[in-house]
Amino acid sequence: MVQWPVGTLIVSVSDSDAQYDTRIEDPAIQNMEIAAIWDAEQDIPARLTADFGKEEAAWQIGGPVWRERRVREEYARRFPEAPWHQLPPDWVQTTFS
Repeated sequence: MVQWPVGTLIVSVSDSDAQYDTRIEDPAIQNMEIAAIWDAEQDIPARLTADFGKEEAAWQIGGPVWRERRVREEYARRFPEAPWHQLPPDWVQTTFS
């Protein structure tokens, strides 16, 4: 599980072996889930669609660290004038295609 506080690139990781802090682009955590507090009635159906459905899912619904990084990059691309969607200067771009 990864906790990613807003406005930082440092994340807290909790796994079965240890708890530690690292940067969001750390290759060792890319498939870990980001911890979130969800409104189950609102968010879980969309997340189930994203994970298991054959129909197209909302592009911004949950997932592992690498997916959340892609979502943030997409928000920055779609809304370049919005300061809350700008990426920090030391952001490491995803290399997924």
